[in-house]
Amino acid sequence: QEVLFGGGEGSWLEHWGGGWEGVAPTPLPGPSNDTAAMSWSDVVVVGVNDRDFPILAANAGLPTSTQGDNLPSADLHALLTGTYASPAGCLCTHVNAVAEGVAVAQMATTIARPDRGYQGTYNYFDPDNYLSTSALVWSGDRFLQEQVRMVLERSGSFLTPEGQLPHHFEGLQPTYVALSGEIQTGPNVFWILSCLNYAKASANWRWLRGYMPTLRLASRFLFSLIDHDLPPPQASFQATPSSPAWAASAGATASTQEKAVGLAKVSGSLMIDVFLRSNYTSDTNAMLVGFFREFARAEAFVGNTTGASELSSLADAIAKAMNLYLWCAGEGDDDGGQGGDGGYCDSALLSAAKTTTGAGREEGGMPAKTTTKTTTATTTEKSGGGSSGDHFVTQWNQVNTDGEWSYRDFVDYDANLVSVAHGIPTDDPSGQGDDGGARAKRILSRVDSGGQCRASSTFVSERYYGPNDTAGGNTGDSWCAMGRIAWFDALARQAVGDADGFNSLVLNPLRAQVLRTTWMHERLSCGGAQQLNRTSMYFEYPSTVAMLLSRVRYGIELGYGGSVAVRPFGLEGDDKAASNKGEASDDDENDGFEVGAPFSASPSFSYHVNGVHIDFSATRVALDIDRTGYQGGADDDNDDNSGNSSVTLSPVAPSTAFDVAVPRLNQTFQAISDADGLLSFSVPMVSGHVVAVATTSAV
Repeated sequence: QEVLFGGGEGSWLEHWGGGWEGVAPTPLPGPSNDTAAMSWSDVVVVGVNDRDFPILAANAGLPTSTQGDNLPSADLHALLTGTYASPAGCLCTHVNAVAEGVAVAQMATTIARPDRGYQGTYNYFDPDNYLSTSALVWSGDRFLQEQVRMVLERSGSFLTPEGQLPHHFEGLQPTYVALSGEIQTGPNVFWILSCLNYAKASANWRWLRGYMPTLRLASRFLFSLIDHDLPPPQASFQATPSSPAWAASAGATASTQEKAVGLAKVSGSLMIDVFLRSNYTSDTNAMLVGFFREFARAEAFVGNTTGASELSSLADAIAKAMNLYLWCAGEGDDDGGQGGDGGYCDSALLSAAKTTTGAGREEGGMPAKTTTKTTTATTTEKSGGGSSGDHFVTQWNQVNTDGEWSYRDFVDYDANLVSVAHGIPTDDPSGQGDDGGARAKRILSRVDSGGQCRASSTFVSERYYGPNDTAGGNTGDSWCAMGRIAWFDALARQAVGDADGFNSLVLNPLRAQVLRTTWMHERLSCGGAQQLNRTSMYFEYPSTVAMLLSRVRYGIELGYGGSVAVRPFGLEGDDKAASNKGEASDDDENDGFEVGAPFSASPSFSYHVNGVHIDFSATRVALDIDRTGYQGGADDDNDDNSGNSSVTLSPVAPSTAFDVAVPRLNQTFQAISDADGLLSFSVPMVSGHVVAVATTSAV
């Protein structure tokens, strides 16, 4: 009575109380108190489920255009638990959640316990809420998507005139610096990407078009960081920075080459706020490459083709500059990397012959080391090309007044995995050609064999950030793994085709943790266990697991204009990957890249979650995906969700003719997959849905 029919006093709603005994009974009108009898009706839908998510999200009723079962139980359980049990509970958008008597669109870092982690602070996009909002909008749950939109708009309403986003809110007040006191680039980058994720997942194109001026203002803060006036990179032979010979080695004139490169110069870390990183850092520059490419796609969608072209060119220029300026090209020499790296970088894997500072750490492993050293440009070699080296440095401090090139290097796993995820590394001498993934694979090999806690998904760095390397000496994040890095680790594996590494090193161990404990602590230890002294019931790892399942393992990407792509990764037809216990391979010789094709080229699965319905096999794919967009009322119909939708499916039977049917329109046509098993076609939307069944003639 009190809950379903409003019998309770409003003062106790949305508050933690002492239980039912603290709620005064509310007498109902009736014959006993000489008033007219009162009656009411209500409808309550109850879904019976013994798991930690609402059962209706798993779609008991399926569209007639689809058939088959749903995901394997472990994947379905982890996907929906990772969505509903953690990030959904972090939403504080209801009345009284942030301030008494009002609804404020803010989001915490934990569920209510009933207190919350980082109590009284909200809307971190460094990249905390990028992960939690991604899990929510990719769930297909319309209610959750709209809560996310309100959270995004709340932060966006406090942009400075220069476009800087608040780092977080303390109560109702925005603050623009991290808890460490540093200014990060992450909030602007990940907030804009979160806005684009919302638009694509919800198909709310009208909102995106109207909000683009705000997103452009936020991007202005990032544009202001780009330095196009870099000194020439050192050539592949001994030369001073002023020598024009570097340009000839890259096949361009000095003037054109100098204009073609640029790097962001920053004052803080991208997404680990206590790590002291500055100047030309690999983490921010690697992220900006992916960011500008995604922003270019958004600009192209809204019709700004000129802006899209400029953004794409800028992304390419930064990627090129990273290969020319930030690559550690030493070949494992024991002199601290001085022979062939253009500055001090950790080219000698696990070498003890290095200048070191900083304190020891709490767990075993390599000695605690941070590294800073300079070396003159005239006595070293540096080149963006060549097949030496296996990682990007932490930061480049450019050339000092003595003509020295100065680097700082902790062999950061976060920055290097972001670079691989965004397709940056290349051995091509120009810094931008295709090398068949050779440089990217060396990075992953370093991450997997660097001696740093590969049992954990995924560690921060190979070298330890000591008290002198962190803001205020805070080493709390110096010896741990983070979900945000695991996300980019997975994208990196996908980029190079390392399905075995994705499953055994990233997804499966994390999925097992979510299934075992439902909620997770903020960080993992070296051995992969949850660090019990870190914030409990934290959003990060459960959100990451949900993202890994929907976007990487099942490869579902809902794009601009209602486009749909389904590219599963690391699945087998018999779902061997889903039952894999996630133990790392001992095959050191292959480093996990060429282990004899352990995964099928023709995976098969069914996915029915909220408004997304997919039955996938090599010879038959059925889709029914809701792309109607947010309907806020009669005047808010999203008339952009009409016309055709592009569909991309892979891998299906290669070089094969498929009959494509649009059942609700009684239309059929033929499409042919390419030699790699990629099938692309376009279908008319049906009442805002993408509905299609593609079948080979053999079925």
